[in-house]
Amino acid sequence: MAELSLRNDTWRVEITPEYGATVARGQIRRAEEWVDVLRPTPIQSRALAPDTASYPLIPWSNRIRDGLMRWNGRTHRLRPWPGTTTPMHGTAFEFPWDVAASGADRVSLAFDSRPLTGVNFPWDFTATIEYRLDGDRLVVSTTVANVDDEAFPVGFGHHPYFVRRPLVDGTAIGPEAELQVACSSAYPLDECLATGPAELVDARVDFRTRRALGQAFVDDCLTGRAHGPAATILYPDVAELIMEADDVFGHVVVYIPIGQDFFAVEPVTHANDALTLHAKGVTGLGVRTLDPGETVEGAFSLAATVLEQASPSLPGSPRSGPTPR
Repeated sequence: MAELSLRNDTWRVEITPEYGATVARGQIRRAEEWVDVLRPTPIQSRALAPDTASYPLIPWSNRIRDGLMRWNGRTHRLRPWPGTTTPMHGTAFEFPWDVAASGADRVSLAFDSRPLTGVNFPWDFTATIEYRLDGDRLVVSTTVANVDDEAFPVGFGHHPYFVRRPLVDGTAIGPEAELQVACSSAYPLDECLATGPAELVDARVDFRTRRALGQAFVDDCLTGRAHGPAATILYPDVAELIMEADDVFGHVVVYIPIGQDFFAVEPVTHANDALTLHAKGVTGLGVRTLDPGETVEGAFSLAATVLEQASPSLPGSPRSGPTPR
Protein backbone atom coordinates (compact mmCIF):
# COMPACT_ATOMS: atom_id res chain seq x y z
CA MET A 1 0.00 0.00 0.00
CA ALA A 2 1.48 3.33 -1.03
CA GLU A 3 1.53 6.51 0.99
CA LEU A 4 -1.41 8.86 0.66
CA SER A 5 -0.45 12.47 0.00
CA LEU A 6 -2.48 15.41 1.30
CA ARG A 7 -1.73 18.85 -0.06
CA ASN A 8 -3.02 22.41 -0.05
CA ASP A 9 -1.45 25.86 -0.26
CA THR A 10 0.16 25.51 3.20
CA TRP A 11 0.75 21.82 3.95
CA ARG A 12 2.06 18.69 2.22
CA VAL A 13 1.61 15.58 4.35
CA GLU A 14 2.30 11.90 3.60
CA ILE A 15 0.23 9.28 5.44
CA THR A 16 1.07 5.56 5.56
CA PRO A 17 -2.03 3.46 6.44
CA GLU A 18 -0.17 0.18 6.00
CA TYR A 19 2.31 1.01 8.75
CA GLY A 20 0.11 1.98 11.67
CA ALA A 21 -1.72 5.03 10.29
CA THR A 22 1.51 6.97 10.64
CA VAL A 23 2.67 10.27 9.18
CA ALA A 24 5.76 9.82 7.03
CA ARG A 25 6.34 13.51 6.33
CA GLY A 26 4.92 16.92 7.21
CA GLN A 27 6.01 19.99 5.27
CA ILE A 28 4.85 23.60 4.98
CA ARG A 29 5.12 25.81 1.92
CA ARG A 30 7.42 28.82 2.07
CA ALA A 31 7.35 30.67 -1.24
CA GLU A 32 8.61 28.07 -3.73
CA GLU A 33 10.14 25.74 -1.13
CA TRP A 34 8.67 22.90 0.90
CA VAL A 35 10.08 22.99 4.42
CA ASP A 36 10.10 19.93 6.69
CA VAL A 37 8.83 20.80 10.16
CA LEU A 38 7.99 17.22 11.14
CA ARG A 39 10.88 14.76 11.17
CA PRO A 40 10.95 13.22 7.67
CA THR A 41 11.00 9.43 7.55
CA PRO A 42 13.53 7.65 5.33
CA ILE A 43 11.97 5.06 3.04
CA GLN A 44 13.73 2.20 4.85
CA SER A 45 12.29 3.29 8.23
CA ARG A 46 8.62 3.69 7.36
CA ALA A 47 7.65 0.20 8.50
CA LEU A 48 8.51 1.03 12.13
CA ALA A 49 6.12 3.59 13.59
CA PRO A 50 8.50 5.04 16.24
CA ASP A 51 10.88 6.04 13.43
CA THR A 52 8.25 8.06 11.57
CA ALA A 53 7.24 11.72 11.64
CA SER A 54 4.21 11.02 13.87
CA TYR A 55 2.16 8.04 14.97
CA PRO A 56 -1.01 7.33 16.97
CA LEU A 57 -1.01 6.22 20.61
CA ILE A 58 -4.07 3.99 21.06
CA PRO A 59 -5.58 2.68 23.38
CA TRP A 60 -3.08 4.15 25.88
CA SER A 61 -0.02 6.36 25.71
CA ASN A 62 3.52 6.08 27.02
CA ARG A 63 4.40 3.15 29.33
CA ILE A 64 2.81 0.70 31.76
CA ARG A 65 4.91 -0.39 34.74
CA ASP A 66 6.12 -4.00 34.41
CA GLY A 67 3.49 -4.50 31.70
CA LEU A 68 0.82 -4.98 34.36
CA MET A 69 -2.50 -3.31 33.56
CA ARG A 70 -4.53 -3.20 36.77
CA TRP A 71 -8.23 -2.62 36.30
CA ASN A 72 -11.45 -3.50 38.11
CA GLY A 73 -9.77 -5.90 40.52
CA ARG A 74 -7.87 -7.81 37.85
CA THR A 75 -4.33 -7.59 36.50
CA HIS A 76 -3.61 -8.10 32.81
CA ARG A 77 -0.06 -8.71 31.63
CA LEU A 78 0.88 -6.95 28.39
CA ARG A 79 3.77 -7.64 26.05
CA PRO A 80 6.79 -5.30 26.55
CA TRP A 81 8.28 -3.38 23.67
CA PRO A 82 11.33 -5.30 22.34
CA GLY A 83 14.44 -4.52 24.36
CA THR A 84 12.50 -2.90 27.21
CA THR A 85 10.55 -4.01 30.27
CA THR A 86 7.40 -2.04 29.50
CA PRO A 87 4.72 -1.88 26.80
CA MET A 88 4.98 1.41 24.96
CA HIS A 89 2.54 3.78 23.28
CA GLY A 90 -0.40 1.46 22.78
CA THR A 91 -0.77 -1.18 20.12
CA ALA A 92 -2.77 0.21 17.18
CA PHE A 93 0.36 1.52 15.45
CA GLU A 94 1.63 -2.07 15.13
CA PHE A 95 -0.99 -3.02 12.50
CA PRO A 96 -2.20 -1.86 9.08
CA TRP A 97 -5.23 0.42 9.01
CA ASP A 98 -7.99 0.42 6.41
CA VAL A 99 -8.65 3.47 4.26
CA ALA A 100 -12.29 4.40 4.84
CA ALA A 101 -12.21 7.53 2.67
CA SER A 102 -9.60 9.72 1.02
CA GLY A 103 -9.30 12.89 -1.00
CA ALA A 104 -6.84 15.63 -1.86
CA ASP A 105 -7.04 17.25 1.57
CA ARG A 106 -8.20 14.51 3.93
CA VAL A 107 -8.03 10.81 4.66
CA SER A 108 -10.04 8.71 7.13
CA LEU A 109 -8.47 5.50 8.45
CA ALA A 110 -10.09 2.68 10.42
CA PHE A 111 -8.81 0.03 12.83
CA ASP A 112 -10.64 -2.98 14.31
CA SER A 113 -8.86 -5.17 16.85
CA ARG A 114 -11.33 -8.06 16.69
CA PRO A 115 -10.05 -10.01 13.65
CA LEU A 116 -6.38 -9.46 14.52
CA THR A 117 -3.88 -11.64 16.34
CA GLY A 118 -1.36 -10.21 18.77
CA VAL A 119 -3.18 -7.02 19.73
CA ASN A 120 -1.50 -5.91 22.96
CA PHE A 121 -4.70 -5.04 24.85
CA PRO A 122 -7.11 -7.35 26.71
CA TRP A 123 -10.35 -5.86 25.30
CA ASP A 124 -11.85 -5.40 21.84
CA PHE A 125 -11.90 -1.88 20.42
CA THR A 126 -12.13 0.03 17.18
CA ALA A 127 -10.57 3.35 16.25
CA THR A 128 -10.69 5.92 13.48
CA ILE A 129 -8.26 8.68 12.62
CA GLU A 130 -8.90 11.50 10.20
CA TYR A 131 -6.04 13.59 8.89
CA ARG A 132 -7.38 16.78 7.34
CA LEU A 133 -5.95 19.97 5.88
CA ASP A 134 -8.00 23.06 6.69
CA GLY A 135 -6.31 26.19 5.36
CA ASP A 136 -3.17 26.70 7.41
CA ARG A 137 -4.05 23.84 9.80
CA LEU A 138 -3.25 20.13 9.85
CA VAL A 139 -6.05 18.59 11.91
CA VAL A 140 -5.83 15.10 13.45
CA SER A 141 -9.09 13.67 14.83
CA THR A 142 -9.21 10.40 16.78
CA THR A 143 -12.16 8.27 17.90
CA VAL A 144 -11.94 5.09 20.01
CA ALA A 145 -14.94 2.81 20.57
CA ASN A 146 -15.58 -0.04 23.01
CA VAL A 147 -16.83 -3.06 21.05
CA ASP A 148 -16.25 -5.44 23.96
CA ASP A 149 -18.88 -6.72 26.39
CA GLU A 150 -17.33 -5.05 29.44
CA ALA A 151 -16.02 -1.62 30.36
CA PHE A 152 -12.33 -0.86 30.04
CA PRO A 153 -9.91 2.05 30.58
CA VAL A 154 -8.94 3.97 27.49
CA GLY A 155 -6.51 6.67 26.50
CA PHE A 156 -5.07 8.03 23.29
CA GLY A 157 -2.84 10.65 21.79
CA HIS A 158 -0.36 11.28 19.01
CA HIS A 159 3.43 11.35 18.88
CA PRO A 160 4.64 14.05 16.47
CA TYR A 161 8.39 14.50 16.11
CA PHE A 162 9.48 18.00 15.14
CA VAL A 163 12.85 18.96 13.67
CA ARG A 164 15.08 21.16 15.81
CA ARG A 165 15.90 23.18 12.70
CA PRO A 166 13.63 23.26 9.66
CA LEU A 167 14.86 21.39 6.60
CA VAL A 168 14.81 22.14 2.88
CA ASP A 169 15.88 19.17 0.75
CA GLY A 170 17.57 17.64 3.80
CA THR A 171 19.57 20.76 4.68
CA ALA A 172 18.87 22.66 7.89
CA ILE A 173 17.96 26.34 7.62
CA GLY A 174 17.54 29.01 10.26
CA PRO A 175 18.11 28.87 14.02
CA GLU A 176 16.90 26.10 16.33
CA ALA A 177 13.31 25.92 17.48
CA GLU A 178 11.93 27.67 20.53
CA LEU A 179 9.15 25.98 22.50
CA GLN A 180 6.25 27.07 24.67
CA VAL A 181 3.99 24.57 26.45
CA ALA A 182 1.04 25.88 28.46
CA CYS A 183 1.35 23.44 31.37
CA SER A 184 2.03 24.37 34.99
CA SER A 185 2.53 20.88 36.48
CA ALA A 186 4.62 17.78 35.85
CA TYR A 187 4.70 14.28 37.28
CA PRO A 188 7.61 12.90 39.29
CA LEU A 189 8.99 10.13 37.10
CA ASP A 190 11.13 7.05 37.50
CA GLU A 191 12.27 5.71 34.12
CA CYS A 192 9.44 7.64 32.46
CA LEU A 193 6.84 6.16 34.86
CA ALA A 194 4.85 8.49 37.10
CA THR A 195 5.41 7.83 40.81
CA GLY A 196 2.92 10.27 42.33
CA PRO A 197 0.53 13.15 41.67
CA ALA A 198 1.59 16.05 39.46
CA GLU A 199 3.61 18.81 41.12
CA LEU A 200 4.52 22.37 40.20
CA VAL A 201 6.71 22.20 37.11
CA ASP A 202 10.43 22.78 37.78
CA ALA A 203 12.77 24.95 35.75
CA ARG A 204 14.13 22.11 33.61
CA VAL A 205 10.74 21.43 32.05
CA ASP A 206 9.08 24.80 32.53
CA PHE A 207 8.13 25.96 29.05
CA ARG A 208 5.29 28.26 30.06
CA THR A 209 7.35 31.11 28.62
CA ARG A 210 8.72 30.38 25.17
CA ARG A 211 12.40 29.50 25.26
CA ALA A 212 15.10 27.59 23.44
CA LEU A 213 15.00 23.81 23.66
CA GLY A 214 18.34 23.79 25.46
CA GLN A 215 20.75 20.89 25.87
CA ALA A 216 19.23 19.17 28.93
CA PHE A 217 17.53 15.82 28.47
CA VAL A 218 13.75 16.07 28.77
CA ASP A 219 11.25 13.21 28.70
CA ASP A 220 8.45 14.46 30.93
CA CYS A 221 4.67 14.35 31.23
CA LEU A 222 3.13 17.78 31.83
CA THR A 223 -0.39 18.73 32.85
CA GLY A 224 -2.29 21.68 34.32
CA ARG A 225 -2.96 23.08 30.86
CA ALA A 226 -3.86 26.75 30.66
CA HIS A 227 -6.57 28.09 28.39
CA GLY A 228 -5.45 28.58 24.80
CA PRO A 229 -2.90 26.73 22.66
CA ALA A 230 -1.37 23.60 24.14
CA ALA A 231 2.01 24.44 22.63
CA THR A 232 3.78 26.84 20.29
CA ILE A 233 6.89 26.01 18.27
CA LEU A 234 8.77 28.93 16.77
CA TYR A 235 11.33 28.48 14.03
CA PRO A 236 12.85 31.99 14.05
CA ASP A 237 12.73 33.73 10.66
CA VAL A 238 11.02 30.69 9.12
CA ALA A 239 7.68 29.66 10.63
CA GLU A 240 5.54 29.32 13.73
CA LEU A 241 3.43 26.26 14.58
CA ILE A 242 0.58 26.55 17.07
CA MET A 243 -0.78 23.31 18.54
CA GLU A 244 -4.42 23.51 19.58
CA ALA A 245 -5.91 20.50 21.36
CA ASP A 246 -9.34 19.57 22.67
CA ASP A 247 -9.80 19.46 26.44
CA VAL A 248 -9.64 15.66 26.41
CA PHE A 249 -5.89 16.05 25.82
CA GLY A 250 -5.21 17.16 29.38
CA HIS A 251 -1.55 16.12 29.25
CA VAL A 252 1.44 16.93 27.03
CA VAL A 253 4.57 14.80 26.89
CA VAL A 254 7.72 16.70 25.93
CA TYR A 255 10.70 14.68 24.72
CA ILE A 256 14.02 16.41 23.94
CA PRO A 257 16.83 13.87 23.45
CA ILE A 258 20.44 14.92 23.75
CA GLY A 259 22.45 15.18 20.55
CA GLN A 260 19.53 14.56 18.19
CA ASP A 261 18.06 16.86 15.58
CA PHE A 262 14.44 16.29 16.60
CA PHE A 263 12.14 16.57 19.59
CA ALA A 264 8.56 15.58 20.37
CA VAL A 265 5.52 17.37 21.76
CA GLU A 266 2.75 14.83 22.31
CA PRO A 267 -0.88 15.67 23.09
CA VAL A 268 -2.20 12.79 25.22
CA THR A 269 -5.23 12.13 27.38
CA HIS A 270 -3.58 10.68 30.48
CA ALA A 271 -0.44 10.51 32.58
CA ASN A 272 2.36 8.02 32.04
CA ASP A 273 1.48 4.73 33.75
CA ALA A 274 -1.82 6.26 34.84
CA LEU A 275 -3.52 2.98 35.77
CA THR A 276 -0.88 2.05 38.35
CA LEU A 277 -1.43 5.33 40.19
CA HIS A 278 -5.19 5.13 39.64
CA ALA A 279 -5.19 1.77 41.45
CA LYS A 280 -3.49 3.53 44.38
CA GLY A 281 -6.21 6.17 44.56
CA VAL A 282 -4.42 9.02 42.82
CA THR A 283 -6.83 11.29 40.93
CA GLY A 284 -6.50 13.79 38.08
CA LEU A 285 -4.62 11.35 35.87
CA GLY A 286 -6.90 11.47 32.84
CA VAL A 287 -8.05 7.86 33.24
CA ARG A 288 -11.34 7.30 31.38
CA THR A 289 -13.74 4.40 31.54
CA LEU A 290 -15.39 3.40 28.28
CA ASP A 291 -18.53 1.32 28.62
CA PRO A 292 -19.63 -1.19 25.95
CA GLY A 293 -20.87 0.69 22.91
CA GLU A 294 -19.41 4.03 24.04
CA THR A 295 -16.90 6.14 22.14
CA VAL A 296 -14.44 8.86 23.11
CA GLU A 297 -12.97 11.33 20.66
CA GLY A 298 -10.68 14.31 20.41
CA ALA A 299 -8.77 16.39 17.89
CA PHE A 300 -5.61 18.46 17.84
CA SER A 301 -4.25 20.70 15.12
CA LEU A 302 -1.05 22.36 13.98
CA ALA A 303 -1.57 25.83 12.51
CA ALA A 304 1.40 27.05 10.44
CA THR A 305 2.36 30.65 9.87
CA VAL A 306 5.23 31.41 7.50
CA LEU A 307 7.27 34.30 8.88
CA GLU A 308 9.00 35.50 5.73
CA GLN A 309 9.48 34.69 2.09
CA ALA A 310 12.08 32.10 1.18
CA SER A 311 15.70 33.15 1.06
CA PRO A 312 18.73 31.09 0.03
CA SER A 313 19.10 28.12 2.32
CA LEU A 314 21.70 28.48 5.01
CA PRO A 315 24.50 25.94 5.12
CA GLY A 316 23.90 23.06 7.44
CA SER A 317 24.32 19.36 7.93
CA PRO A 318 21.99 16.85 6.28
CA ARG A 319 19.66 15.14 8.68
CA SER A 320 20.90 11.92 10.19
CA GLY A 321 18.68 8.84 10.36
CA PRO A 322 16.04 8.65 13.08
CA THR A 323 16.75 7.10 16.45
CA PRO A 324 13.79 5.17 17.91
CA ARG A 325 12.63 6.53 21.22
